[in-house]
Amino acid sequence: MKLIAFDWDGKSIWVNEDGLFDEDGQARNTRRLGTQFDLLDELRQRDDGPFLVVCEAPFESYAVDRRQRTIDEYAEAGFDLRTINPRQTAWWRIEREIEKGNENDAAAIFNIAKHALDHGHLLHVPAPALTEDDPWVQLRKRAERELMVLRRSGRKELLWKGLVQELPKFKELTSEQQRALGGSGGYSKAILPAVYVAARHTTDIRQWERLMGLYSSGKPSLFRSDIFHHGWQGNKNASRRRDSGLTLSQYRRNLRWLYRQVKDLEVVA
Repeated sequence: MKLIAFDWDGKSIWVNEDGLFDEDGQARNTRRLGTQFDLLDELRQRDDGPFLVVCEAPFESYAVDRRQRTIDEYAEAGFDLRTINPRQTAWWRIEREIEKGNENDAAAIFNIAKHALDHGHLLHVPAPALTEDDPWVQLRKRAERELMVLRRSGRKELLWKGLVQELPKFKELTSEQQRALGGSGGYSKAILPAVYVAARHTTDIRQWERLMGLYSSGKPSLFRSDIFHHGWQGNKNASRRRDSGLTLSQYRRNLRWLYRQVKDLEVVA
């Protein structure tokens, strides 16, 4: 079975079939195609199959219909479509000091998949796209709507103030906790309300992590924006957390600590 890897960038795909890099750490033979459907049309015309096509799990995460169409059409064509966790791609590059980029990511995906196959490890079957009437989709919509209304109405800061009164004093937190959860004037006004609202709509920490988009495979959302765009990344010049030497693992650990502090609170803005 011939292995083919592609990296989806939201607009097009980058295809790699050999996983080779040059001496400068750049993928040699990655090529760009319009969409995964263009690749499918190409594979239908080739006679060197059968094919195993591998990509990262969140492909077409913005378009439910296109994701399901991809799964269905590859299956109908008789091609095996599998996925890997995007964190694997990042780890593989970092270990080898290879720069991030679509060309390199596609080659990294190829190598990760080849290693899995060579060692008898399983690659994941892509999860079907969730429909609008799925309970999880409905839960996510209700939670995002609550956070959006808090933002637009100006009540988000009132919620923050109410939560601060129920939490341990910020100055009494450890240095790591302060770096992870701090903002101007104590607890971050972006992080704290997002953690609390997500906790209100979930029943356990696994659901909460999924709703928050705590890992790189998470779905883009208002929650993920608050904890990663506003909370972790900061602006283009500086990040309170990243530039303090805090790691993402430490950041996530302290977000979980904050979840445990607020999950049973009843605070009204």
